[in-house]
Amino acid sequence: PRIASGQPTIAGVVMLAAPARTLTELMPKQAHYIANLDGEISAEERAGLKDMQKLVDRIEALGEADRNDTTLLFGAPAAYWLDLKAYRPFLQAKSLGKPILLLQGERDYQVTMAGDFLPWHQRMLDVKDFSDRSFAGLNHLFMPAGDPPGPADYEKPGHVDAQVIAAIGDWIVAQEG
Repeated sequence: PRIASGQPTIAGVVMLAAPARTLTELMPKQAHYIANLDGEISAEERAGLKDMQKLVDRIEALGEADRNDTTLLFGAPAAYWLDLKAYRPFLQAKSLGKPILLLQGERDYQVTMAGDFLPWHQRMLDVKDFSDRSFAGLNHLFMPAGDPPGPADYEKPGHVDAQVIAAIGDWIVAQEG
């Protein structure tokens, strides 16, 4: 929505696996999921998760007085994190006045059905030109997910599933009509 808002000539927006949560909410959940893929969290993984949470807490505590701090937190300076903290994707999407299509892989462990897709769906119910669709068995990259889904899925060569491409094409054609 933010990118689209700066482009007055766009006809619509397609969002793929759009998070409804902030990065500081997503990153610890993703890290915990990955650490627990084998069914247990080792002492080393637990320590890593604790360190990550400390960094997330540090980011969450940033205020305007920190804006010019160039210390990198997860590879980005304070200004980046403060900008994200102020961003309201739902409000931005609603204010676009353009058709929006949201697509989601149902086996995405990074941007999830419950944590992200459903909040988008619920918060956009009153937007006339908003539509969404999810795809069984697909991961964050809209390719087949492993069992369980995990980082190893991204090491396998693949292509975006044909049904996702068809859904985008059909939506674009419907906008033209």
